[in-house]
Formats: sequence, C-alpha cells, structure tokens
Amino acid sequence: MTSKTIDRIAPPTRDVFYKEYVLRRKPVVITGLFKGQEIGEVRDEMDARKVFGNTRIIITQEYSRSAASPVKTPDEVLDLSSYLDYVMANPGTSRMCTEYDTPIRVSSTYRVPDLCKMTHQGLIENELLDLPRRWGDHDLMSNLFIGNRGNYAHLHYDGDHRHVLLYQVFGTKRAILIDPEKGNYLDLLNSIGPGFSNVYIENKSEDEKLRFVEEIGAYDTILKPGEALYIPMLMWHYLEYVDLGMSINFRFMRNKYGRFLSVDNFHRDFFGQNLSSKMVSEEKATENYFESLEYIKRSLLRKSDSRRAKIVEMRNVFREVCSEICPECEPALHCDGEHEGTEIDKIEQDISESGVYLRDYPVPQISHGPLSSSQQGALIARFASLRYPARAVEAAVYNRFAKETLSDLTKAEAASLLRALTSPGAMWE
Repeated sequence: MTSKTIDRIAPPTRDVFYKEYVLRRKPVVITGLFKGQEIGEVRDEMDARKVFGNTRIIITQEYSRSAASPVKTPDEVLDLSSYLDYVMANPGTSRMCTEYDTPIRVSSTYRVPDLCKMTHQGLIENELLDLPRRWGDHDLMSNLFIGNRGNYAHLHYDGDHRHVLLYQVFGTKRAILIDPEKGNYLDLLNSIGPGFSNVYIENKSEDEKLRFVEEIGAYDTILKPGEALYIPMLMWHYLEYVDLGMSINFRFMRNKYGRFLSVDNFHRDFFGQNLSSKMVSEEKATENYFESLEYIKRSLLRKSDSRRAKIVEMRNVFREVCSEICPECEPALHCDGEHEGTEIDKIEQDISESGVYLRDYPVPQISHGPLSSSQQGALIARFASLRYPARAVEAAVYNRFAKETLSDLTKAEAASLLRALTSPGAMWE
C-alpha cells in the first residue's frame, strides 16, 4: 500500500463539499475558512493571548491517556493566558484543554461555516423508532483543544458518528487518518476499549510512523494556522501536537441513520463502525440497506434477559449485517471465539454509564416546539448575569444551533444552552 494524499482547497460550496468529500468519505484540508472574521486573524500564541487571554478553560489529561492510566489527575480551571504560562514553565506537561465545549468568548469570533449545516431533509421526519433528537434540530457541536508539543490523541474513532471539521487557530498539528475497513490491521482485540486501537503511533519514531502510514495506506498531513481538516464520520484518527497549538472542531451532519446507529442507542465495535460508515448518504442507505436497517431495528426492540445478553445479541446482528454489506473490511477475520468474551467485557464497561440497552421502547419524543416563555426568560437572565454583549448572544445561538435568534430555539436546544451557560467557559470576561 501507499499513503494517500489530502487535497488542499479554498472553501467550497456546500453542495460541492457534500458531493465530492462527504459522500465519498474523503478527507480534505480547507484553507481560508474564516477569512475576514476575527478568529481568522489569530495566528500565533500572542494573538491568542490578546483575544482569548481571560477565557476560562478546563485543564485535564487527554482522554485516551486518561483511559489507559491508573493514576487520575484532578481537573483544574485556568484562564488561557495562565495555562500558556504554565506550559512555558512545564514544557513536558501532558495536561491540556481537550474536548472542551467551545467557550462563548471564542465562538463569538466566528460564524459557524455553512459546510457544517445539514445538507439533507432528514430532520423533517421523525427519528427512527421515534427516538429523541437529543442534540437539537441541526445536530451541531463544537469543542476546544489547546496543548503543547508532545501531547496527542491516541488512534481512535468517534462513536457519535459525526463528521468533523478541525480548524487550527495557531500552532501546528499532525493528523493521520485511516479508513474504517482497515480495523483488522490495528490490533483492536488488545486495545483498552471499543473505539481505540492498540497501535501506539505516539511511541513510534518518525521513520516508523512513515513506514506505518505507507503500509496501511493512511492519510498523513500537517495542519497549519488558518487551515481546517475534514475528518469523515467513523474514520480512525491520530492527532499530534507538533508544537504549542489551539484548535476548534465542528461536529456535524449526521443523518437519521447516523444518529440512530451511534452510541446514543448502541454499543460501538468494529462491525457497527463499518456497517454505519455505509450510511453516509441517507438516500442511498434507504435504497440499498432498508432490509438490514429494519433487521437492526427489530433486534433492538426485542427484550433480553440482561444487558450483557443484549450486547451479545446486537453484536451478532452487527456482525451479520457487516458481513453482508461490508465484505471489504473482512469481518470474518475479526475476533475469533477465544477473544469474544473479552470483547463483550470491554463493551459492557464502555456503556456502563449510559442508557444503552436499558431503555423501554418506544421512548417518548422530546418536544422540539418553540421554547417556553420560562426558558426564554431564564436564558435572557443568564446572558445578562454573564454580561454578554448582543453579538455574543447571537453567536451563542447561531454557532450552537445554526439559528438566527433566541426565539427560534426548540425546548431541547434551550435546555442544552442553559446547561452550557453554567460551565467555566461561559464567563464572558
């Protein structure tokens, strides 16, 4: 095999982006995404200190490191300038800001890209099995990452099934991306848990990294300030801080099948990852995989004697469907009987704090009508107490939900925003 190149392009239209990259599950680097916007002018550490220096962030250990470490370090709240001072005094630290809900002070400096908005009509219909649409009508999320050289995100894929745009504010970051069907080459049976690989790219020398990329046919790129990397849903990714840097991701564009098959409702494993990657087009999934999806729905609704029994049942269903529609990932080679019990143990642990396989169906649909007057009053009062300028309120609404005004929010979205406004990053100054 040989490594795959990643195109670098100017911001495309939403239609071109969807057809050329999303539907083809093809990574791409987009340059000049925020040209003319305040965040587009932030290119180095000093710029970030000037614009975001007082912004509060949570400092912790990167979650894949934390999952593998028996020693847990407590989280700490610092403003961004204080964290950057800490990094200067402790250049070898593994403590960083990771997967943190993007603070309003940061999101007020941009307008969420049109590329992140829904490109299909799936939200007009109810969810499969009338399940709740937990994250709002536009299904958008955004997270902040700040870390120094030596930090990394271990090789993993995201169980929420969202597509991701990763925007590099300052510093440089390396990304290695691997297609879902290559899972049998990633030593998954010895990993710390579902969704993680037991291949530790972070421990390899540069020559070993390059050889690995060539052997597995991975994508490999360096992301520079002002560039945004599109990571297709369910793609394996390893991210490495080449130097001190800050980035923001935008998680978006699940269709109804992506939302249904995600960790909101199912466990994650090799079989589910690969079959779900076929659902990137709602129209093609409906046309080509209708019977398979109906089989999965019927199986989910069946009662089981225990949660573990349900895991076993659904894993077998995923294995069967994967074998039918994803022969290229060689499902027959994944996990012999000797390892199956250990894999079930890992899945059971992975979903132990979720409601997966514990719900009675059908689940009542969350109301998505207009927010109540009491919610609107609570939001207005909270914004006032945080001393948000009008532009920050607008950014908080649009960049989280792609809606123009507070009154456009649904009840579920208003509840989500109220929760977000209690975090340390909700402070304006």
